[in-house]
Amino acid sequence: MIKVQNLTKKFGELRAVDNVSFAVEQGDILGFLGRNGAGKTTSMRMITGFISPTSGSVLIDGDNVFDAPQLVKRKIGYLPETPPLYLDMTTQVYLEHVAHLKGLRHRDIKREIERASDRCGLESVRGRLLKQLSKGFRQRVGLAQALLGNPKILVLDEPSSGLDPAQIREIRKLIKELAQEHTVILSTHILGEVQRICNRVIIIHNGQIVANNTIDKLSGNDEDSRHCRVSTVANEKAHKILKDQAGIEKISIVEPNEVFDLVLADGSADYRSALLQQLIEAGCPVTEFQNMAPTLEDIFLRTIRGDIELEDEDELEEEDELEEEDEDEESEEEDESDDQEDEDTKDDEDEESEKEDDKDDVTSEKASKESEEKKEEKEPEQASKADTSSQQQSNKKKKKRKKRKK
Repeated sequence: MIKVQNLTKKFGELRAVDNVSFAVEQGDILGFLGRNGAGKTTSMRMITGFISPTSGSVLIDGDNVFDAPQLVKRKIGYLPETPPLYLDMTTQVYLEHVAHLKGLRHRDIKREIERASDRCGLESVRGRLLKQLSKGFRQRVGLAQALLGNPKILVLDEPSSGLDPAQIREIRKLIKELAQEHTVILSTHILGEVQRICNRVIIIHNGQIVANNTIDKLSGNDEDSRHCRVSTVANEKAHKILKDQAGIEKISIVEPNEVFDLVLADGSADYRSALLQQLIEAGCPVTEFQNMAPTLEDIFLRTIRGDIELEDEDELEEEDELEEEDEDEESEEEDESDDQEDEDTKDDEDEESEKEDDKDDVTSEKASKESEEKKEEKEPEQASKADTSSQQQSNKKKKKRKKRKK
């Protein structure tokens, strides 16, 4: 149905997509996975004919997207990462506008809008302006415009981008329903979304395809049978007992003294059975022993970077000790700093106290001086008053004497 052959896109010296080839069959739900900047969106735009490749081809039912663009584009519904919405239009007017741009016949437009609106749950908002709609409803409108004309293929680039968890669930459910009637290519960096929706996965890294298979087959690597989780009765020696067992390559502590993730040298059933017996005999009763099925995230990371080696527990313990030493040193430095600050504060307080005492002494001396000066000033006045009073009494006596003589 879709055949991509040696597709390459260069921007200057940068190869955004490098010699990509794959096929998509009718009824597939293909997850196109990669980090931001891996080449997903550029690939989507070339598949839908929005940009031309530097080299290579894209065939839809045998027709080249770039040789017969109008014919091929009728078979493709495309939802870009940012839906091409005119926010001052109502939902109804916008869908009519897109229907005309797609070249739908006038008599089919009303039926197609009703069908797309019904599939995307837009009946209640067809008369509302797009700028008044929530992000989730705008994404639904974007899906509806992609459905106009009932294309065989839907290419959805980051359909849940910017949505909250509830809106993501709604869009995911909608895509599953659409996949019953359409072939879907879903580009995203949300791994859980692909694992819940898609039956096939392509992983693109640095512009090149590094994995192309069903999720089950990608998960069925022999390497994965070596990963398991062991739960034991709480035991402080459990970690040491596990480290002493031959054939355990890596140990990751999930819950101290109880739950551990292991990577075994041998993933066979016989080895697992022997390991269980060894643990029991060593005094470490096992309450649960289960295979660890890899998640899509595990597969993705292993594919683009190789196996991620866990650090040796001894190295981690050494790092913890170093961190504790650093923390102790920092604590001692802080204590010394606090002591110095206390001493400095005390010295400052003593200096301030001495200054206050000096100030009080100066003030006291000044007050004493002023008091003495005032006293000295008052004494002459009092003496003068006393003289005046004595003079007056003397004058009175003289007058009395004169009166007697007369």
